[in-house]
Amino acid sequence: MAYPSIPNAVITLTDIVLTPTFWLSIAASWLGSLLLFPVCHFQQWVNSRLVALWRLICMKKGLTGRWLAVYSMNNSPSSLRYELAHIYQLGGGEIRGKIADESTKHKYHFVGRRIANEIIAHYWLNDESEDIGAIRLTLDAYYNRADGSLIVYDSAVKRISSDIKYSLRRLPPFWQIMSFTTVRSSTIHNRGVFSLKRFSEGDTIGRIRLGKELEQGTHTIAIKGRHYDTNPPYRFLNHSCAPNAEVRYRDGKKLDVVAISDILPQDEITINYQSLKESISNEIKECQCPQCKRQRGVS
Repeated sequence: MAYPSIPNAVITLTDIVLTPTFWLSIAASWLGSLLLFPVCHFQQWVNSRLVALWRLICMKKGLTGRWLAVYSMNNSPSSLRYELAHIYQLGGGEIRGKIADESTKHKYHFVGRRIANEIIAHYWLNDESEDIGAIRLTLDAYYNRADGSLIVYDSAVKRISSDIKYSLRRLPPFWQIMSFTTVRSSTIHNRGVFSLKRFSEGDTIGRIRLGKELEQGTHTIAIKGRHYDTNPPYRFLNHSCAPNAEVRYRDGKKLDVVAISDILPQDEITINYQSLKESISNEIKECQCPQCKRQRGVS
């Protein structure tokens, strides 16, 4: 008996992946694995990361995100300690999260509440430990920084350390991990450049790219007597009499913005205009940097 011929069918991987049945089978396999292997450590690790990703994407409000905590047990700038905090803001102003200390490697749990522009929270090491702390912070207008005090009870020495200066600095989300600076309103003048990461003394923050040659103006910089337009964000660098960065001239038209002191996330990056080879920098009538404001008694 002669059978009818069937033309050769070519099925590619793309054809399989694009079918809804393929993705439904993947989802069903994943759900089945959750039921059959609930104690798999790798499964738990993946699930925790998926939950964290979901919260970051779907709960982009208030305080939710990554923060850098900065404090010193003796309030000395030379002995700063850093912690990485993952904060989730829930309904009703409730906040929860975890804190990982960079120096001790301890991981703490915390719970608290945001009331208007204040954060009140307490944290603990684990259920067996008696180490506990309380935080009270005041948020800035942009919800990018919170400053206040920390009280710690150390069960090892049975001592309470109070009135420790504590600061939270917002870090960029993971999809902006390569963003080092941002531009927003400044208390010095109009807009300013703010850091999104930690810079140590001597680190290069960025490079100023020169545009077309212009007449001397607000955002120009002089190279060998000629004035050039500068690129954002560094065209918005403000002046300070106590700057944390400087512009270093390299060969040709290359200029680097370099940190001359440690810079923390959400700190404004400032330079001293009078150190530039720019005549307009000598026309500062009344400096608005924090140091000069304090000397004039202006808050």
